[in-house]
Amino acid sequence: PLHKQTIRLKSFAEVWKALKNSYVDHSRSRVMQLKCQL
Repeated sequence: PLHKQTIRLKSFAEVWKALKNSYVDHSRSRVMQLKCQL
């Protein structure tokens, strides 16, 4: 899946930003899930 997200990006900065945003979104949803379970 990561390859699909980064294949069209032209610079390392764009790749880094895309990966960071992908993990941030995943982390936020995981935090919300854990809060709901409390």
